[in-house]
Amino acid sequence: MVYVASKHAVEGFTKAAALEVAESGVPFSSLQQIRPMIETVPLANAAEAYGRMMRNEARFRIVLVTGQ
Repeated sequence: MVYVASKHAVEGFTKAAALEVAESGVPFSSLQQIRPMIETVPLANAAEAYGRMMRNEARFRIVLVTGQ
């Protein structure tokens, strides 16, 4: 879907198209052995992890875990 007004354009795609792109990325990632970079934080430190995220200090995806 493209909207053009003068020299500006806004591009996007439908929700269904986004799902198709996401689904095609999973097999590609698996075949290329691409793994996400995550940082695990104990659930007890959730407030600290949230603060780091809000201050843009999280380097990777932060995942809260139990039992550490």
